[in-house]
Amino acid sequence: TTYSKVAPTQSAAIHLDAGVVEFTPQARVDGASAVGLDVGKDRICVAPIVDSSEKPATVEYWAAGINCCGDEEHSRAFSCDDVDDPQAHAGLVWLATGL
Repeated sequence: TTYSKVAPTQSAAIHLDAGVVEFTPQARVDGASAVGLDVGKDRICVAPIVDSSEKPATVEYWAAGINCCGDEEHSRAFSCDDVDDPQAHAGLVWLATGL
C-alpha cells in the first residue's frame, strides 16, 4: 500500500501495511540525530524523519541504510541514498529480520 502526504508527526501505527510512504514537502531527515548499530561487518544506520518546522516529542518514522553513517568514510552523521536530494520525500518500508 502507498500512503501519500504523510506528515512525520502522524502516528506510524496507522500505516502498518505501508509498502511506500510519501511524506509532505516539509519532511526532512535529521541526519545530525543519526545512530548506528554494528552488526557483523556492517553498520545499520537510522535517522529520524521530522517536520522541518517543529521538533517532535516522539519519532514515528526513520530513514535507514547500511554503512552510511558515523564512520571514517562518511563525514556527516547520515549520508544514506538520496538524503541530500531536496526532491526526495518518499521511502520504501524496510522490515528487518534477524538483527
